Amino acid sequence: MIPVLFIVARLDPLLAAIEFDTGRDLSEIAGLFIALGIISSTLSIFTVIVTFVIKNPKKVGKILFFMAFAILASSVLIGVVGVVFILISSKNAYKKRHY
Repeated sequence: MIPVLFIVARLDPLLAAIEFDTGRDLSEIAGLFIALGIISSTLSIFTVIVTFVIKNPKKVGKILFFMAFAILASSVLIGVVGVVFILISSKNAYKKRHY
């Protein structure tokens, strides 16, 4: 959760640099990145709370099982969005170096 929050806090200068160099508006991708970070963080907090609130071990086990997949999916999507940022940046850096 901490790395996601750190990246979100540092996202504006990165977006400004990429938009300045490429001329593309990346606010949609940034919004998706931030939303996925918030979803992942919220699911993580909810998972911790569930273990203390619900007393039935079978229910807790089922909830945690499905929450693990939800957190995994949101984390993978955060990684995909990060890769898109890296690809756009590397393409731009390659153009600057070779043209």
